[in-house]
Amino acid sequence: MKARTIWIAAIAASSLLLATLRGMARDEPGPATPPPRVAASPPAARFAVPIRDGTTDDVRTELAALRAEIVQLHARKSPREQRTLEEQLALDRRRAAIRTAALEKAFVSDRRDPSWSPQAESKLRTAFAAAEVTGGRLEELGCGATLCRYSVRFDSVAQREDGSGAITDLARWGSHGFGGPDPADPLRFVFYVSRDRESFPIVAVE
Repeated sequence: MKARTIWIAAIAASSLLLATLRGMARDEPGPATPPPRVAASPPAARFAVPIRDGTTDDVRTELAALRAEIVQLHARKSPREQRTLEEQLALDRRRAAIRTAALEKAFVSDRRDPSWSPQAESKLRTAFAAAEVTGGRLEELGCGATLCRYSVRFDSVAQREDGSGAITDLARWGSHGFGGPDPADPLRFVFYVSRDRESFPIVAVE
């Protein structure tokens, strides 16, 4: 077995030598030789830009811009938005007093209309009785040709506040109305209501 193995190896070596000689005779190149490896150049270093620590400056700049924006927003607010609660309440009371004075003047000068005034007064009395306003008594009621005025007295301010919605809704016809607590008497609520929407007095207030 060993001699046979040596004989096969000798034949293989002879075949390889013969193939090489034939290739040389035909000027065929031998096995390709890989090109020499060229050492790769080191990667180029990145260009480093020095960064200044501007965090504090950036924050200050942003805060300044926000302050400027707040100032601009405040400047664009309406006068009503810039008032304090106390200032707005005082302004509302002053405007209410102006309207009430004008309505009272219009009511005093408004002559009665026999074809409408009695019927309107009857309707208002009926509506007040049906409303069953707790603690409220119809104190005064009168209608001219275009404007009615009635007042309701309450036993307490709390009852006046609870019943104010009902007494401002007594007129069941198309009309406009305005009123509120009497500044001289907190237990008294006075309300004015017009015959129709067009006849309600126009009061100019600031």
